[in-house]
Amino acid sequence: MMGGKSEASVAQAEGKSGKGMAIRGTIRPGFVAPWSGAFIPFAADWSRLRDLSKVKSVSFDVRGTPGTYRLMFFGEAQNARPVEATFEVKEGWSRTAVPLASVPGLAPSAVRALGISAGLKGKEKTFEIVVDEVRFE
Repeated sequence: MMGGKSEASVAQAEGKSGKGMAIRGTIRPGFVAPWSGAFIPFAADWSRLRDLSKVKSVSFDVRGTPGTYRLMFFGEAQNARPVEATFEVKEGWSRTAVPLASVPGLAPSAVRALGISAGLKGKEKTFEIVVDEVRFE
């Protein structure tokens, strides 16, 4: 997508309470900010903005390769550069909530898409996480 060497795939997987989304990827050095993950637009052509100004947090169940991951918000104010918050993943299921007030630079009234990604610090990294029960609360 951005000219790097990393790869990712998204597939349906067994979730905590039904069907979840598995994100599998390999992050490779060779780009300024290497990352890999899933991009979740609110419309197929980026035209639809979602007003999240009444939403206090985005929460979800997650399990997988332990580590620090990012929930990214793509919006009109950010152009192509998302704002983001980090969250931790453990091998077993855990509930994560990201308060929107904790996301620096987020303009919640005009969000185009969300992303969930892993970043790279050091050598090549392979990961897999499963996300289920995403809620805008």
